Amino acid sequence: MKIVLYIIVVLLISSGCTSNPSIEDQHVYLEKNRNTPGVTVTDSGLQFEVLRAGIGPKPTRNSKVTLHYVGKNIDGSEFDSTYKTGEPPSFVLGGVILGLVEGVQKMEVGSMYRFVVPSELAYGSKGAGNEIKPNSTLIYEVELLNVE
Repeated sequence: MKIVLYIIVVLLISSGCTSNPSIEDQHVYLEKNRNTPGVTVTDSGLQFEVLRAGIGPKPTRNSKVTLHYVGKNIDGSEFDSTYKTGEPPSFVLGGVILGLVEGVQKMEVGSMYRFVVPSELAYGSKGAGNEIKPNSTLIYEVELLNVE
């Protein structure tokens, strides 16, 4: 029985089923992305790129926002998408991860940004569920639809 369990563990590890990017991988990704043309880095370390400019108002952390987004890990695996549900959520901006609170406040209604959120501005050492591992850098493409 122990031999069978050992073989299963070895197969899982070699197939990548238990892997997730290391902290070093996260830093390498952030360093490479910061040098991409069009990417701006804030004092906090948030990285963003304007994919489409908007012309509407900008939200504050207390604003209720409606937006579409796709969230991915740096390996490209998608952990959330409002486009798949077809229902853009509305919520008070200050209630989400710090990286999005900071980033979405830079957006005007109608704009679309790509945010690369370092772990310390996301879920940190705790992670979130099975799809966002501890210390994960996250990528969000956000389309700001409305501000109240």
